[in-house]
Amino acid sequence: MSLLQSTAVALPKRPLARWLAPATVAGAIFHIPLPQCRTSGAHHDRQRNLQQLRTYASRPKSVPSPSVLGSKKSSGELLFPSINYVPPLDFWGPRLDTLNPEDVTVDDCSYVAESYCKIAVKNSTTWKERLQRDYEIDNYELYTTARCLLLGGTGSDMSLGLSMLKAGSDLGYPPSTVFLVSALIAGSQQEGKRGPNARQLLTSILPRFEQIVKAGTDPDALTLKGRMLSDQAKFSDALLHLERAIKIAAQKDKAAAAATTTTAGGAATAIEDTRPPIRPPRWSTEGMCYLERGRILFLKGRKQEAEKSMMVAAYELDIERAYVELAGMLRHSNDAKKQEEREYCLLKAALSGSKSACVDLAEIENEKCTNASDPSKREGHQRMSTEWYHLGKEGDSVRI
Repeated sequence: MSLLQSTAVALPKRPLARWLAPATVAGAIFHIPLPQCRTSGAHHDRQRNLQQLRTYASRPKSVPSPSVLGSKKSSGELLFPSINYVPPLDFWGPRLDTLNPEDVTVDDCSYVAESYCKIAVKNSTTWKERLQRDYEIDNYELYTTARCLLLGGTGSDMSLGLSMLKAGSDLGYPPSTVFLVSALIAGSQQEGKRGPNARQLLTSILPRFEQIVKAGTDPDALTLKGRMLSDQAKFSDALLHLERAIKIAAQKDKAAAAATTTTAGGAATAIEDTRPPIRPPRWSTEGMCYLERGRILFLKGRKQEAEKSMMVAAYELDIERAYVELAGMLRHSNDAKKQEEREYCLLKAALSGSKSACVDLAEIENEKCTNASDPSKREGHQRMSTEWYHLGKEGDSVRI
C-alpha cells in the first residue's frame, strides 16, 4: 500500500499510505499490546488534570498559563504553543474506532494531546521524561494518539503526530520508531507534503530503525525494510526480510503457524479452491508483507508461489491492491476457472475504488458482448462495459 492505510492493522483495509493500502498515515495500522493499565487512583488524577487543562483552554489567550501539575512548569519556547493544535473531542472517536487500540479512550487521547502541547519545548529533551513521570502517559498511549492525529488530519495534526512519534522513539518505544519511518517515507512520496525537515528527521531516525531490523524480532520492522529494499530493486534481500517477518510472526503465534504454512508456503494449491474467510492481520504490516512478497516472487518467475502469496493478501486480509495484482497475474491464463477468479478479483478491487480494475472489467464485458449470440445479453454486456469504462476513465495513478 503508499506507506500510510494497510491494514492492520487493526483493520486490514487500512494499510500505510503507499505501502499497504490507500489510506492515510493511519495506513498501516500497527496493533501493539497495551502496557499495564493505570490504577484507578491514577485515572482520577488524570481526569482532574484534564479538567484543569480544559478549563485553561477556555480562558482568554492573554491570561498566563497556570501549571497543570502544581509547580511542574515547562520552561522554554513551546513547540506547539497554540491551543488550535489540540483537536476537539469528536475528532478522536472515529479514529479510535479505526485503530481499535486496547484500553485507550477519547479522554485519554485528548489528555495526551493537551498535556504534550503544554510541556513540549524547543531545544530541550528533558520534558519527554515528564510525560511518564509527571503526567502518567505511557508510550502506548502516546503512540496511539499520534496515529490518530495522522489519520486524515490537518497539517497541524500531522506535525503534532509526527512529533509524538519522535518523542516515543526517543523514549525507546520501537513501534513509534517503525511507524515514524513508514510515515516519513510515505510523506516523502507526496510532493510538497513534508519538505526538507521530514528528510532530515528520517535521516536521523534511520539508524535507530536499522537496529530494530538487525535484531530480527519485529515483523513490522522487517516488513518495512523489505519494502524499502524492494523499492531499491534489491529483490533478493527484500524477499529475505519479508520471509523472515512471516517466520517471526509464526513463531510468536503458534496457532497461526500451520495456517500460514499451508496458505503461503510449499506447493500452491489450485487457484479455484474455496476462498478462506477474511481475518484480522497477525501483525500490523502483514498485508504489505504478502503483497510485496507476491510481487517479488512473480518477478522471479515463481508464479504459483506468487499467486498464493497474493491470495493471502487479497482473500484473507482483503487488501484492494492485492486483488488488482492477483487479477494481473491471472490475466493471460487459458484456464476458465482462473479467468472467473480474475473477474472476481477485479470486481472486489473496483468496488473498493480501483479505477484500473473498472477499466479491466469494461474490457471483459466488451469481450462478452462480442461473443454473445443473444441480442438481449449483448445489450446488457455493452451497457455494463460502458458503465465500467466511465467509472475507470480517469485511470489508476497511484501504486499503493
